[in-house]
Amino acid sequence: MILAPDRVRPRELVMNALKMYGAEIENAGITASIVVDESYERLEIEEVIFDPSRLLQGKPFETFRYNASR
Repeated sequence: MILAPDRVRPRELVMNALKMYGAEIENAGITASIVVDESYERLEIEEVIFDPSRLLQGKPFETFRYNASR
């Protein structure tokens, strides 16, 4: 496994991930939304450093669908 840390704006990354997987989310019957905790706003976090490909890779909803069908 190779990590590639980068500066990322977490809110934008999550919003883009939801858009990217939007059809899959809908097909799985999942209602997705983003709720930003007040502490995030209070801390004025703009960027963090981590590997965004870990969040965006694969099919994150496969596990949910598998578990939901059991």
